[in-house]
Amino acid sequence: MKKSVFALLFVLVAGNICGQTIFVSQPSASRILKINAATGGAEVFYNWGSSPPASGLAMGPDGRLYFNLEYTVSGQVTISRMKQDGSQLENIFATSSLTLINTLFFTGPDLYFVALTVVTENNWHWDIWKIKDLGSIAYGQKFPEPVVFFTGYYCPPFNHGLTLTPSGDLLLFDPMNDQVLKIGPPYTTATVFIEKIGVNSAPNSGLVQELTVKDGELLVANVYGGANIGRFDLTSGQFLGYLTSFSADDSLLMMAPGPGGDLFVTTSRNNLWRIRNGAKTLVWSRPYPKECCYFIFSVASPEMFASTGAGQVSLIDGNLNAPLGGKTPLILVHGWNPNGIPAGPQSASWDRFVSYFYQDASLRGRFKLYFFNYYSNEISVGLLGSYLGYLTDLGGYYDASFLVSKPVLLAHSMGGLVSRAYMNEYAVQIGPQSGQLGGEKVARLITLAAPHHGSPMANGNARDSRAGAVYGSALTTFDVLFYAVGPGFTQKNRTDLRWDNYDGLFNYSSYSGERNTWLENLNASTAYDSKITAYGGVTNRASDCVVSDPLCWGSIVMRNGIGLENDGVVPLGSSLFANPDGTARTRGRLFFNYNHDDMIAGQGDNLLFDQIKKDLLAAAPASLSRTRSLLSRVRF
Repeated sequence: MKKSVFALLFVLVAGNICGQTIFVSQPSASRILKINAATGGAEVFYNWGSSPPASGLAMGPDGRLYFNLEYTVSGQVTISRMKQDGSQLENIFATSSLTLINTLFFTGPDLYFVALTVVTENNWHWDIWKIKDLGSIAYGQKFPEPVVFFTGYYCPPFNHGLTLTPSGDLLLFDPMNDQVLKIGPPYTTATVFIEKIGVNSAPNSGLVQELTVKDGELLVANVYGGANIGRFDLTSGQFLGYLTSFSADDSLLMMAPGPGGDLFVTTSRNNLWRIRNGAKTLVWSRPYPKECCYFIFSVASPEMFASTGAGQVSLIDGNLNAPLGGKTPLILVHGWNPNGIPAGPQSASWDRFVSYFYQDASLRGRFKLYFFNYYSNEISVGLLGSYLGYLTDLGGYYDASFLVSKPVLLAHSMGGLVSRAYMNEYAVQIGPQSGQLGGEKVARLITLAAPHHGSPMANGNARDSRAGAVYGSALTTFDVLFYAVGPGFTQKNRTDLRWDNYDGLFNYSSYSGERNTWLENLNASTAYDSKITAYGGVTNRASDCVVSDPLCWGSIVMRNGIGLENDGVVPLGSSLFANPDGTARTRGRLFFNYNHDDMIAGQGDNLLFDQIKKDLLAAAPASLSRTRSLLSRVRF
C-alpha cells in the first residue's frame, strides 16, 4: 500500500499573484522543493533524509509550513512544522497506532486531519482528528494532544477530499460509496450530500476526489468519469456544470483556491495550472515520473493566516522586503462589498491612497502598510473583528517589532465597525497587552464614512415604512442597483449594518426583527471613543440622478424621505458617530460634496488624503494620548 505521493502547496509572496512560491513534496527524493511560479525555477527547501511520503502540506495561521510523514524508520506517522526559512523544525505529533494521515486542514488556529487505520488489506477505518489552537502555539512550547473530532467508517484507504463550508459544515469524499458526506454541528453524524459523483456507481472507483469551496460553490475534481472540475450548489448539492476540464491522460486533479480569485490545479502529469476568470495557464511542469500515482496539495500563504471556507481572511504585509523596524504599522481595513454572497475583498479601493502614501516621504518614514482583506456576506462583522485581532496578534510571531508596536487602523465603511469590534470585543492573546481588549493595543482608529450607528438603507420594512410611498420608486431603484446580487436585509453582513436607532428614527416595536442589538451593544461602550477620528461626507444631489447611480438614489431617499443628511449610503450622524443630541462622541472631519465612494478614493485631488496625513502623523507617535471631542469641520 506504500505509494509515492506528490504534495503541492502554494504561497503568495508580497501580495503579488505573479510572485507565488510553490512548495512541492517529492517523496521519491525525500525532499520538499520550493518552486518559483513566475520562472519555473526550483530549489531544495527541506530534505527529510528517508523515504516516507509527505501526503499533506498546510500553511498554518502562524505562517509555518506543516507536513506529515508516513512510514518513518521508527514505524510511526508524524506531523511536523518549520518556519519558511527552514529553521525551527519541530515534531508535533508521532504515533504508531495510525497507519496513514492524508489531509491537513486549518480553520483558524485549529488543525484537522484525516487518519486511517488498517483493519484488513482492503478495509480501513478513517476518523477526523483535531489539534485545537495548534496554530497559536509558539516555538518550543508544549503541543496540545490530538483528539478524535469525528468517528468515521470503514473504507478503502484513499480519503483526501475534506473542506469546510461558510456555514461550518465539513464536507468529505467517501470513495467506498462514491459520495460526498456532510458533517454538520454538533459533528456527531454524517449525512449523504451528493451521491454517485465519481467514475461510476461501483464502490472504490479508485479515483481520488478533491473538494474545495470557492465563490459560494463546492468544487469537486474528477466528477462523473472525466478529468474535470464539477460545480455544485452548497445548499442543495445540485450539479451546476463544469468549471473546466483536462485531457483524459492528464487526470487525477487536485486543487485549492488562491488569492485574487484564482484556482490552482495539479494534474497527474506533474502540471500545475492556474485558472483565472475561466482561462487556464500552465504555471509549472516537469516530466511525468512513472512512480507517481496521485497528487495532493493545499492552499497556503504567509500573508493569509485564516480561512473562512468560501473565501479568505488575510492580513497582508504591504512590503515583505522592508522590515517594520521602528515604524508604526498602518493597517488598511476595506469596506463592505454588497455584490454577491460571498463577495470578494475590496482591497483595490485603497489604490489611490496607497499611491499617495508611497509618494509622501513623511508617511513612508513613519508607517509601514498592511492590508486586512476579507470576503463579505459570509461571516458576521463581530467575527471579522476577532479575525483582525487574531491576525494582528500573529504578526508578532513574524516580527518582534510588530509584537510590541501599537498599530494605527485606517478603515472605510464597514471596515470601521470591523475595527471597533476588534477594539471592543477581542482579547489580545500575546504581547504587552495580553489579556486586555484590542483597543489597548491600537494607537488610533481613523474611520472613513463608517456606519457607526448603521445605515437605514440596510433595513427592510422599517426603512420602507419611514420613507413612505412618495419615495418608494427611489427605494426600489436603489435596491435594484445596490443589492442586485447581494444580501437581503435578514442576511449577513447587511444585518450588521442595520440602524441602531440611537435617535429613535424607526418604530422597532412594530419591526422588532430588524433591531441591530449587536451594534447597540457595541455602541454602549465609550471606552475607546477617544482613539477614534471619524470622517463623514455629505452629498448635495437633489433629484437629477443618473439612472445607474445608486448613491444618488440613496441620498434622495435618506435626505427627503427619512430626513437625514448623508453620503448616499451612510447618514452623517452615523459616519461622524454623533450622540442623540447631535454632539460628537469622537473627533470629526466633515467633507461637503463627498459621496460614500469619494470618502476613500478622493475626488482626483489630495484634499482628503492631506487631511488623513495630518491625522496619521499626529497619531504616531507623539499624539497617542491626546483626546478631544471637538468636531472639526473641513469645508470645500
